[in-house]
Amino acid sequence: MSAIQTQPVKLLRPFCRWCNVVATEQGVVISRYNKTKALSWPEIAEPPQLERRFPWYTFTIKKAQASFRFAASATEFINQLHQFWALHYAPQLKLQVAQIEARLKRHYLCDTELAQVQQQATKLLKPWRYWQVSTLADPTLHAALNTLREICQWQNDDIVAFREAFEAFYLNQYETFFNQLYKQPLTRTQRLACIRSAKHQLLLAAAGSGKTSVMVARCAYLIEHGLAVPQDILLLAYGNDAAKEMQARLATQPQTQGVKVYTFHALGLHILQQVEGTKTQLSPLATEPQALKAFVQQTLLKLLADPRYQGVFQQFIARQSAALGVSTNNVAELPNLTDWQTWLGSSAGKKVCQYLETLLSAYKEYSATEKVGDLQIKHRADLDCFLPLFAEYQLALQTQQCIDYQDMIARSTLYVNSGRYIPPWQHILVDEFQDISRSRATLLKALLAKQHDSRLFAVGDDWQAIYGFSGADIRLTTEFAAHFSPAAQMELDKTFRFHQGLVDISNQFVRQNPSQCQKALTAFDSERREAVVTLSHDEAEGADKVAIAQVLAELAEHNRQGCSVVILARFNKDLPEQALRQHWQRQFPHLALRYMTVHAAKGQESDFAIINNVSSGRFGFPAEQPTAPLLAALLPPTEPFPHAQERRLFYVALTRAKQKVFVLYPHSRPSEFITELH
Repeated sequence: MSAIQTQPVKLLRPFCRWCNVVATEQGVVISRYNKTKALSWPEIAEPPQLERRFPWYTFTIKKAQASFRFAASATEFINQLHQFWALHYAPQLKLQVAQIEARLKRHYLCDTELAQVQQQATKLLKPWRYWQVSTLADPTLHAALNTLREICQWQNDDIVAFREAFEAFYLNQYETFFNQLYKQPLTRTQRLACIRSAKHQLLLAAAGSGKTSVMVARCAYLIEHGLAVPQDILLLAYGNDAAKEMQARLATQPQTQGVKVYTFHALGLHILQQVEGTKTQLSPLATEPQALKAFVQQTLLKLLADPRYQGVFQQFIARQSAALGVSTNNVAELPNLTDWQTWLGSSAGKKVCQYLETLLSAYKEYSATEKVGDLQIKHRADLDCFLPLFAEYQLALQTQQCIDYQDMIARSTLYVNSGRYIPPWQHILVDEFQDISRSRATLLKALLAKQHDSRLFAVGDDWQAIYGFSGADIRLTTEFAAHFSPAAQMELDKTFRFHQGLVDISNQFVRQNPSQCQKALTAFDSERREAVVTLSHDEAEGADKVAIAQVLAELAEHNRQGCSVVILARFNKDLPEQALRQHWQRQFPHLALRYMTVHAAKGQESDFAIINNVSSGRFGFPAEQPTAPLLAALLPPTEPFPHAQERRLFYVALTRAKQKVFVLYPHSRPSEFITELH
């Protein structure tokens, strides 16, 4: 297109401050009577604007910061200006729209992605709002503009339809990939858990639903799809055994062999070493239980040398006695350190010392994320006894030039927040999310905040949240969106461990608590066979062991080809002693027998499970032990539903079996859980 120009008509020239405008493919030259202004098209962010102001038209070029009056005949000139402007900006616009379309094709349209794309579309569309659409016959340009308008005007139904189309496309695109990852192809829901994405995503994975398989598959998909390389991905496991298992599973897939797995403590140690440059030493007080026990006893004896502290300690014991189940009859009569040393070695004294050991970690965990001012008001008397011990503990760490696990998390968080450590991971996947504490959640948020476009994929099951006593906060799962926003949530809806009969009973039992996530779960094995058998026995000593032996004999009779059996109990005291275990193994050689507390059994499975001593009382199931007031204040708030955590613990016990669960109880003291099962 050749150059074009226009001048004011003679009638209006006395009222105009310009005498000539020339437009070319390079830009616009505005001539005034005493000077000339040249503007290139890159300097003109928006097309010239035309407005009718009788008896003339006014058009404005933003960069010129002035209005130029034209006669009516100038409308054709304006249209030509718009053609020049569009010829310059159209290639750039079409390229940017193509990039948006490519982004939408590769990336799942989560709320964060949607907001970013709509914001970009609005920005790109804004300069074109004054453009004369009819001035340039370029169908690809018009298509690009229509795409932007459509994105800006998306409604909920449009977004849902787009996501469904995206999912259908990639389910088909990666069908062979998902079929061949494992011997058993992933279910549709498991595949969607890999494909879907969000800034913060919670995957509720019920017992036996294949959460580990999904976590490994998601890593493999991210890498296979080109959304990440192994160094972009971090997996966080709850304990060392889980981390080793996850690392071994990752090693079986070619895509994921470079993905790193840490526990939270191992991650903290890694961060400290990267920042401080030397190997950080963990104190024996953190790693050796006997060392901590000895420290607490020795420090108490040191403090009790002061008669004033003796009175404070005596009152402290009296306040904790009901919760700890200790007698205080002779505490007030202990006259000297020798007597105190003897008492601290007694059963009651050991319980008090163990409680103080728990308080040391609970207080540090609490103070890492919460304000301690309220504690000093509400629990001043208990703190008067505890804080001198805590001060000695901190001094011991300082003297050793060591840290404990709480220091490790707190200092790591500080280094990340201050920018001294820059996390390299764009995708963070967390296993057993229902078990994380507030301080670990704070570290997670710090890591996510320091990496551009970071993503959190949290996998857990609030129905199996059983570690509240150690600081785990179930609200981080049940109220996930309140703590990690924006958020998306989905669930694995099928268990592969046990049949539908056991699903029905266990689900009905655990769902009673309305504050938990309500989710639907079905079994891959849809048959409804007998799932739970309750068996009573008398109160005679050893009657429960006789009942267990009878169950084992029945299982041995009906499973001559062999099977696995786990004997569970709420407390260690209710598990059979070693001699009896060895006797049963000789008696039933084709039964693979294991023994563990329910807490230790989480994540395990067997063909059959036997749950011993499901009785009422302090050491029954549910355990009816009150929590001492100071410890209760340091832990996350107690749920209002009765025995909420104990109910989840019993659910864990029920879901360890693939075939059938035998629940044993004394007939004179049945647990309320027994009543529910009936």
